[in-house]
Amino acid sequence: MTAQSIAEPTSTTRGQYLRGCTYVILAGVILSLGVFCIRNATASSAWQYIFWRAAGFTTALVILAAVRDARNPLRQLVGLGPMAWIACVCMATSQVTFVYSIKAATFAEVFLICSLAPLMVAALAWPLLRERMGWITAVAIILALAGVVVMTGGELQSQNAIGQLIALLSAFAFAGYTLCTRGSKPQDLDAALIGVGILTAIAGYVAMHFAELPLMASLVPGATAFRHGALILAAGLFLFGQGSRYIPAVTFTLLAQAEAVLSPVWGYLFFAETPTSATIGGGALILSAVVIQALAGGATQRPVSQP
Repeated sequence: MTAQSIAEPTSTTRGQYLRGCTYVILAGVILSLGVFCIRNATASSAWQYIFWRAAGFTTALVILAAVRDARNPLRQLVGLGPMAWIACVCMATSQVTFVYSIKAATFAEVFLICSLAPLMVAALAWPLLRERMGWITAVAIILALAGVVVMTGGELQSQNAIGQLIALLSAFAFAGYTLCTRGSKPQDLDAALIGVGILTAIAGYVAMHFAELPLMASLVPGATAFRHGALILAAGLFLFGQGSRYIPAVTFTLLAQAEAVLSPVWGYLFFAETPTSATIGGGALILSAVVIQALAGGATQRPVSQP
C-alpha cells in the first residue's frame, strides 16, 4: 500500500488548525471527567465496565448518526473505507489492551510506555502520510516524555514484562488509529466510532464469558458505565475525530495527553488526593509540550489559496 493510497495531502488555514487543536484539547478535558464515573463503579470488574461503557457509547453514536444524517447508521458501517475499518480495530485494540495492561503491570509502567505513542506516530507519519517532523515537534515530544518520566519516576519492573508488552501494543494501536483517521474519508470518521464501540463491546463480552463473570455486577455500576460511554466517551472521541481533520498526526497525539494532565487535578479537587511534587512537575512539562507544539504548529500553517 503506497502513501498516496493512505492519504492525500491537504492544506489547512491557521484558523482551521487552531480549531482542530481546540477540538482535541476539549476532547481531553471531557474524557478526563471519566474518572468520576470509574470511581463510582467500583463494584464492576474491568471487563464489565468496558462492556457497558461501550454499549452506552455505541447507543449514543447510533442515535446521533440517525438523527443528524437521517439514514441507517449500519449502512454507514457497511460503506466504510478500508482505512476507517483499520482505525476502528486500532482504537478498540488500544482501549482493551490498556485496561488489560493496567491489570498486569503498574500504572507507572503503563503510563510511561503509552506515552511513546507520539514517537511512534512521528516515526510512521513521514513514510505513510508524508508529514515531516520538525525540530520543534521533536523537542515537544522529548519534553512530554520527560514529564511522564518525572510523574512516574521512570519505573519499569522486569517481572511485569507481559504487562509492559501489552501496554506497548496499546500505544502502538493508538498511534495506528491516529494515522488512520488522517487517511480516512471525512464522512467515514463518525461512522467509524460506531464500529469502535461495537468491537469494544464484543471484546468485553467475550472476556466476561471466559472469565465467567455476570453481565452486570449490579444496576448502579452498570448504569454508571453506560452513562460514561454515552456522554463522556462519545463526546470526547467525537471531538477527537473532528480535530484530526485539521491537524498533523503528531500534534494530535500530543494534544490528546490533556486528559492525563487533568486527571490528577480532579483527584485533588474532588477526591482529596494531594498530588506529589513529581506529579505537579511532570504535568507542567507535559502541558508545556502541548502548548509549544500547538502554538508552533499554528504559526507555520499557510492559508489555503481562495478560488
